[in-house]
Amino acid sequence: MHGQPVAGSCSPIVGGQPATDASPVVRLGGCSGVLIAPNAVLTAAHCQNAAFGEEVSRFIPHPDFSFPEHDIAIAQLAEPAVDLPVAPIGEARYGEALIAGYGDTEEGRTSQLHEATVQIEAIGETFIYVLPGPGSCTGDSGGGVFVDGVLVGILFGVTAGGCGSGSYATEVAQYSTWIGGIIDELSPDC
Repeated sequence: MHGQPVAGSCSPIVGGQPATDASPVVRLGGCSGVLIAPNAVLTAAHCQNAAFGEEVSRFIPHPDFSFPEHDIAIAQLAEPAVDLPVAPIGEARYGEALIAGYGDTEEGRTSQLHEATVQIEAIGETFIYVLPGPGSCTGDSGGGVFVDGVLVGILFGVTAGGCGSGSYATEVAQYSTWIGGIIDELSPDC
């Protein structure tokens, strides 16, 4: 399932740079997230206590979530996003990837999306590990791991060894059936 749109049936990125293109990665309270439908953002389930404000009307963690397992959730937006691309979901593969999020940078907290090119080092049954170097930090949880513009992971273990020390992500293709079911529930008139 590489590149399929979702359908039913201590830096922001340490060592990265500001993102320049339109991105499906959004700020979601104190975390990041990835737009997968006009009214749905895929994020990390451990972000459930982030201060979302009125932008999120419902937060749906995976039913088997127990950190760090199944650390994936969908935030239903109160209003559909406009003028932002929706990310297709695909399977992870070894090699070069792009991570993106709104986390801390060397300069501290930022309001700008940052991204960095990383290497996918390991792929488990439900997780991805990217090598240390440029990497994620506080606030990047829920941000995306992309291969050729396709969402393959949601960042969750962003500060386990310190900012930029390597990152863990939930491998989203393993959850495509669950994601599709939630999207169907949120958009019954599609």
